[in-house]
Amino acid sequence: MPADPNNFIEIEIEKDLEAGRFSRPVCTRFPPEPNGYWHLGHVFALTINSGIAEKYRGLFNLRFDDTNPASERQEFVDAALEDLAWLGIPVTGKIVYASDFFPGLFEIVERLVLSGHAYVCDLAPDELKEWRGDYHTPGRPSPYRERAVEENLDLLRRMRAGEFQPGEKSVRAKIDMTSPNMNLRDPILYRIMSEEHYRQGGKWRIYPSYDFAQSFNDALDGVTHSLCSSEFISHRPLYDWLLEKAEFKEPPRQIEFGKLAIEGAVLGKRHLRRLVESGVLGGWDDPRLFTVKGMRRRGFAAETIADFCRQVGVSKADRTIDVKSLEQFVRQRLNASAPRRMAVLKPVKLVLENLPAGEEVLARAENNPEDAAAGAREIALTRELFIEADDFMIDPPKKFFRLAPGKEVRLRGAFVVKCTGCETDPATGAVAGIRATYDPETLGRNPPDGRKIRGVIHWVSARHAVDLEVRLYDRLANEGGDAAADANSISILRAKAEPSVAQMRPGDRVQFERLGYFAVDSDSRPGALVLNRIVTLKDSWSAMQAREAGQSADRAGS
Repeated sequence: MPADPNNFIEIEIEKDLEAGRFSRPVCTRFPPEPNGYWHLGHVFALTINSGIAEKYRGLFNLRFDDTNPASERQEFVDAALEDLAWLGIPVTGKIVYASDFFPGLFEIVERLVLSGHAYVCDLAPDELKEWRGDYHTPGRPSPYRERAVEENLDLLRRMRAGEFQPGEKSVRAKIDMTSPNMNLRDPILYRIMSEEHYRQGGKWRIYPSYDFAQSFNDALDGVTHSLCSSEFISHRPLYDWLLEKAEFKEPPRQIEFGKLAIEGAVLGKRHLRRLVESGVLGGWDDPRLFTVKGMRRRGFAAETIADFCRQVGVSKADRTIDVKSLEQFVRQRLNASAPRRMAVLKPVKLVLENLPAGEEVLARAENNPEDAAAGAREIALTRELFIEADDFMIDPPKKFFRLAPGKEVRLRGAFVVKCTGCETDPATGAVAGIRATYDPETLGRNPPDGRKIRGVIHWVSARHAVDLEVRLYDRLANEGGDAAADANSISILRAKAEPSVAQMRPGDRVQFERLGYFAVDSDSRPGALVLNRIVTLKDSWSAMQAREAGQSADRAGS
């Protein structure tokens, strides 16, 4: 299959295949560190790596980069594997761990010491930083840089045996202390750490650096193309240097792609951890987070998340996409698939004075106008209904096309009603109830006398209503943080819905007409439904009103 001309990674792989660079199949890998939960940025990198392997009928490996025991836990591995299964992205190669390679990595660092390409340094961490210089000042060679090979090898093995304390010694590559690339100024290859590893226990007292482990794990694992984000561009010379000095045949090739950032979505790992561990949010699956678990709980479909990342595509430059682009993508998918139902988030009672108590009229509503096979349903209209408090005003402005004293609106899928009065709370002045009459000649059609009805509102029968807890979410503050705003970024409403909603189960999605798309939360229990709003409807209230009025007229005239 030819390369996509817009995908520079595929173009480079085609060149490698044509040149016969590798005698093994194309193999990519995704190497997350198990020190937190996956978010949208992880899925973006995951889809790039898995997609390349799939296109070239190669292998895709998942490798946990667990080389830092201070911050890694089995909890994060388990969560990642669960996310991977839910996303439905297959690992066509194998699932491995960087720690699986510890014995082989130690053999490699021994070889580098023996060949004179690495040495043991006694500089303390603060001293090492000073001696490395900065972007304006060249570094100075360590006073331990010319130690004899035998001494270095002895010290390395004693480091592994646990004879020294953290920070007392490190193993460094011998490259170029004057290089403008800071990554080549004798970088650390191994450091001493006292923490026990979540998989290896206390077996190891020294651990490889990220750069050292990445290059050699790729090589040992048969990776051909190490696809990583743009911050590793300056690390590539070290990646190549290490593989060259270790004399690996057919070493993997590192190719970098631009990172994806979502403006309006918090993705920074440190900020996410602060929000969760401070108790501001309810956990890593809080629906306000763009973690995989948070998006799943909020109601995003797995295939929608993965397809969005694929649609974004790859580029060499970092990109920032407004979260509205993601929301619109989700909205389009839900518009085609989510059944329609009616719910009232801020209920106020509407009494139809000319409909006798106990009598019911069956209204008819489409289950999904975007899906011809979805059919329609019947909904019982009764004397007492609930409508949105926002759909009524005692003294409305000129272009208010909802219900007001003396004004008419259509109840969605049912009759035209005319407001005859209302009651207010004496203490607050808030509307406590509304009275109206319905026109029996307008069920499913326009008034026979040609009256123009511009407003359409949704409703729920009070007799048959299902009680709901509905959670609406605002966006979290940016990386700088605003704890008060973050803590108040949720609104909880006691809502009413038509009776069929009672059959929904956690994970089910629905469009509440005129309100948005919602999903049943995992907090739900039988008889106690909780729903999260996934996204709002695109249209404003006024645009939706005009469109619904037009659709109502079209149906009535057909």
